[in-house]
Amino acid sequence: MKVDTQQIFTETAIAFDKSDIKRFGEDNNLKWFYAISATRLTVDNNAIVGFNWGASSNENYQPQTIIPTETFRQLYDKKWLGSLQRIYEPLKEYFPYEDIDNCVQTNFCFFRSKEENQITSADLALSTPLFQKLIDIIKPKRIIGFSNKLRDYFLNNNLCSSVETMNIPSNGKTLFVAKGIYQINGLDIPIFFLPHPNAQFTTAARQTAWEFCFKINGNIKLDKTMDEENEIYKGSPSQVLNLGIFLACIFIIPIPFAFWRWLQVKCTILKVTNRRIIMSAGVFSKRTEEIELYRVRDVAVEEPFIYRIFGVGNIVVISTDKSSRSARLMAFEKPHWLKDQIRVNAESYRQNRRWGTIN
Repeated sequence: MKVDTQQIFTETAIAFDKSDIKRFGEDNNLKWFYAISATRLTVDNNAIVGFNWGASSNENYQPQTIIPTETFRQLYDKKWLGSLQRIYEPLKEYFPYEDIDNCVQTNFCFFRSKEENQITSADLALSTPLFQKLIDIIKPKRIIGFSNKLRDYFLNNNLCSSVETMNIPSNGKTLFVAKGIYQINGLDIPIFFLPHPNAQFTTAARQTAWEFCFKINGNIKLDKTMDEENEIYKGSPSQVLNLGIFLACIFIIPIPFAFWRWLQVKCTILKVTNRRIIMSAGVFSKRTEEIELYRVRDVAVEEPFIYRIFGVGNIVVISTDKSSRSARLMAFEKPHWLKDQIRVNAESYRQNRRWGTIN
């Protein structure tokens, strides 16, 4: 992650040099610069996102060069979250079994300004790939945005799909909330747009907005049973993998070698749960690899002629996981049933992650 974040700093500096907000600052003797994150970066957590970093006309800033070490909770305890202090308790309420204390707090545009409207469309075009790179690094469970301008930019530029919206009357105005899916580099990340904590809406309207985004079949608070991981399948590959070696034992290969190959296959264990595919291999030393089911994009079955005779097949799993984009599970019984179990549970897991039913 360190190399990736340093690359973001480098690219942000280059983008800032091209930005309109930098020229505005130079014309007005302002040193606002940029920042990437207010908190340390964590993977597979919630990303709390605003529009851009604020600045004061009578204060000079330095460009951020390292990622902070403070957590979201530490900033909350020190009252350094500004207006976002108000969302900490609601997040705890709606996601009681998640690690809210380690949310990532950032902004879509890394450039500072006093007013949101000082950030031009050209600045946002420069900011978009930088934000996407950050999201690709932290791979958040969900993105929760607190800015009307951020919401409008995403919706008007079709940056998210499966969009749902709701208009909520409040104080003679309309609170417009939205949710959808932000797709980036094969990831489907749920994204939600809620009112800014300082926006002048009633408590009831604000609660309706949160419920629209995070309610589950009418139930708001999450049940811990939803967080359970259940085993669907556990087994080893078929010894058909060693068929040629076993036959060769009659004439060529020593039996101890054949036994060793039998043991290697026997000690290879595939476990499929409603969350993960876990493959471990090794007789004395073990190596374990995992694929999160929500990253699975396609599953196929290969059935060579010999395998079909014995009712086994290879399951090929295509995922968005950078470390194992393709996994071939060799010579398993009931391959079509196993493929269907992976496919169905992968889709279910994705849907549940989208709308908050899985923590």
